[in-house]
Amino acid sequence: MSPPTYRFLVAVHLIVSVAWLGIVAAKLVLGIAAVTSETTVVAMARFTAMDVLNIAFRPLAVATVVTGVALSLGTKWGLLRHYWVATKLALTVGVIGTAVLLADRLAQTATGTTRGSAGAAAGGDSILDLARAPTTLLLGLCVAHLAMLVLATVFSVYKPWGKTPLGRRPTVLPAPRGSLDVGGAERHVGGTERPSRGASSLVP
Repeated sequence: MSPPTYRFLVAVHLIVSVAWLGIVAAKLVLGIAAVTSETTVVAMARFTAMDVLNIAFRPLAVATVVTGVALSLGTKWGLLRHYWVATKLALTVGVIGTAVLLADRLAQTATGTTRGSAGAAAGGDSILDLARAPTTLLLGLCVAHLAMLVLATVFSVYKPWGKTPLGRRPTVLPAPRGSLDVGGAERHVGGTERPSRGASSLVP
């Protein structure tokens, strides 16, 4: 990856990821304000504002994942070569997945439908049916989302835990151009020799 491309992706990734974190924090604040509202009208208005924020939530989430994966694959870190990168990816996907389920549950609650009969017909219930009060589910997932994104940000700074087993595999280095590996030494075009670092060289 060229330096200009790298800097561009880093800038975009920082912008969209921080904006996504801000959206999640705003949704949590609005959710708490809605639950503690004294009137139903005010509470519904705040819940509506939370739903409006989802317009920005989805594209920011997708942009964060796309730029993060591009940076991982285009740099030495790799996508699954370091624990902190893999953990960040898992946290990000977890936030997106549970947010989709939450939006589906809230939509069903708003239209007066439930999953009860469908879950019974399928032989099981959705995990979201464990939360009987939609507001409890809403605030609980908002808190979880905020904590997961904060953790992902911290991991980006500290980069803990080292390499995964995939990242610890030895890498084979290609032989330098203009040299032949003969008898354990590289014979260059000019006729000089030096110890071989050809295709058999390994780096951790």
